[in-house]
Amino acid sequence: MQPLGAGDYGDRPERIHELTCNVNRPRVIVVAAVMVSFLISAFIAIGPQSTRVAYVKAHPACKSAECTALAQAISSSVNTRIAPCQNFYRFVCDGWIKTHPARENELRRLVMRELADEVAAAQKKALISTQARGSPAPSFAA
Repeated sequence: MQPLGAGDYGDRPERIHELTCNVNRPRVIVVAAVMVSFLISAFIAIGPQSTRVAYVKAHPACKSAECTALAQAISSSVNTRIAPCQNFYRFVCDGWIKTHPARENELRRLVMRELADEVAAAQKKALISTQARGSPAPSFAA
């Protein structure tokens, strides 16, 4: 028989420390991984903001008539009575739907087709006004 302090149990404090460290090692790894991912996320979130602020300072808001008209067109299509987090589709599209009512017997709406029709109408109007001022009609022959 071995004395109480000898053998496998003689180094009991070291063995307990080893077992405790082995049990805590996964926790330490998980905590370290969470902290590293948090730091990476913070750097990613902060980085673009500093470049965005620098860009905005270097490029002030456009004050031209074109920018004002575009801003007005965009803001007229937004429904500010609806919170974007509540219903984003209605927030963005309600104004556009009101200004572009459905045509009779229309089963579906093709926005790109409507925009193409608007562009074609604007081009036709520009050509007609150019011809009305006495300018020669453009020749499209190859």
